[in-house]
Amino acid sequence: MMTWSVRGGMVLSLGGELDIATASLVTDRVRALVAEGHVRIVLDLAHLEFCDCSGLRALLRVQRIATEAGGWARLSRVGDMIRQIITLTGLRDVIVCYDNVSAAIAVRGTTVERGAARS
Repeated sequence: MMTWSVRGGMVLSLGGELDIATASLVTDRVRALVAEGHVRIVLDLAHLEFCDCSGLRALLRVQRIATEAGGWARLSRVGDMIRQIITLTGLRDVIVCYDNVSAAIAVRGTTVERGAARS
């Protein structure tokens, strides 16, 4: 996991597998970011190769953690396999995927209107 600051938020880059063995590491890192005052978080999934139900649950938790702190969490550069999992589980309207970090940051507010700058 790598983290860096961009204008308007923080980016957390995930790689490898997001599963039962790694899900808590991601949620713990997001909790730490929120505790530091970073409540607008983009998860860059360009290098994520696998995600199971524990990983999907972690993505939902990350959104909840950021939202409860008054911010948001968004996904960017989501691969086809992860995007398909999100769609098949009926979470496409809950977990919004953006083409890149800039697009995820550009959307204003804590919620996204249907069809706004997402794919």
